[in-house]
Amino acid sequence: MADHSPLDGVQELARLARVLSMFGVVGGTETLTEDLVRPEKCMRRAQRSLHFMGFGAGKWRSEPWFREELERISRREGEVRFLIAQVIDQRALDALATLQTEFPNTLQVRLMEGRSLFRIVIVDRRQLIVSHYGHEVILGNGQNAQGWQSPQLIVEDGAEWSLLTPFMILYNDVWERSVPLNGDDSSPQRSHRSFE
Repeated sequence: MADHSPLDGVQELARLARVLSMFGVVGGTETLTEDLVRPEKCMRRAQRSLHFMGFGAGKWRSEPWFREELERISRREGEVRFLIAQVIDQRALDALATLQTEFPNTLQVRLMEGRSLFRIVIVDRRQLIVSHYGHEVILGNGQNAQGWQSPQLIVEDGAEWSLLTPFMILYNDVWERSVPLNGDDSSPQRSHRSFE
């Protein structure tokens, strides 16, 4: 076994940092509870758009600040898109339908078949916060048992190989294949907007 000097470890960390930078990775957090990635903080950072893909958006829709943030983004003529699993309970769907009725030009909700493998938040098409759902954290009823404990990766646009681009394309592809919560696309100009 070859001996490795401490300098080798430092050089390897520097190389890893360069590679992560090439992918647009600017940071990460050990949990979703850290301020930079909390749903409320993400939404408050959004100036014109916020796109979410995940299980049921419970960390968003059930919070008192959510309506205030929808109002703020609505005043800016922005958009909030939630792409969630079809299997969430009816009360959650009703709550989202009510909010969508209150903010018809701002909030769009679509139901995807199956479950997302990733929890994706895209802020103003410039920042991606991503984590994954592993089978070990999904309960039998579809709830995420450890959602607040999941590590998060933060990616920004600007790097040539930024992971933001493929995740935006993934989001848009799933969005286009998913069913609108309200049963129709009442805003055709938005249904054709994409990240591409």
